Amino acid sequence: MSALIEYASYPDRDTQRLSEIRDELPGLVTRNYQRGAFVLFLAVAVLSIVQAALDMSVVLDFDHLTILVILDTSFIFVTLGVVCLIVHDRISMIDVLQYRFTVIFTEMMNDGDHHLDPMPKVIWRSRPLRHMLLMIVTLGFYSIPYALWTVHQMNLHIKRQWEYERSVLEWMAVRDGAISVEKVEKEKQKGVIRNLKRAI
Repeated sequence: MSALIEYASYPDRDTQRLSEIRDELPGLVTRNYQRGAFVLFLAVAVLSIVQAALDMSVVLDFDHLTILVILDTSFIFVTLGVVCLIVHDRISMIDVLQYRFTVIFTEMMNDGDHHLDPMPKVIWRSRPLRHMLLMIVTLGFYSIPYALWTVHQMNLHIKRQWEYERSVLEWMAVRDGAISVEKVEKEKQKGVIRNLKRAI
C-alpha cells in the first residue's frame, strides 16, 4: 500500500484517505485478537496433554478409553473450528480494507486515456455466530468443511491480489510509457537464505 501511496502522491496529490486506510491494517491485530491467539495456544497445549493421556491409556489398558477418545476428538474439532473462525474473520476484514483502498486509488488515478479497475471483493463477510451455531448443531463436524472452505477463500483472496498487482504494473507501464518491469533483488544471497529472509 505504501508504494501505491507514494506513486499516487506525485505530483502533489492529496493521499490522506489512502494513508488512513493503510494505517487501519495494523489495527486488525488488536489486543483481543492477541488474547484469543494465546487462548488458542493454551487449548492446543491441553489437547497435547489429553493426547498423551490417551496414548498412555492404550498402553496401560485404561478403563475410560472411550471417554478420552470422545474428548480428544471433540477437542480437535473445536480447535479446528476456532482457528477457522479467526482466520476467516481476519481475511475478510483485510479483503474489505484492500477493496476500499483500491477503489480510492482508482478514483484518484484514472483519467480518460488509462483505466484501472479496483481489486474485487471476493471473501464473504464473516458471521462467527452462524458458524459457531452450525458447529454446535453438528457436534463439531461442520469444522471440517468449514476449514476447507476457509482455505479456499484464502487462496481466492491471494489469487485476486496477485491479479490486481499484475494489472497495476501493466497499467503503470502503459501510463508511464515503460518498456518492461525489472525485478531488483535487495539481497544477492542465493537459495534457502534468500527465501527465509523473504518469509520473515
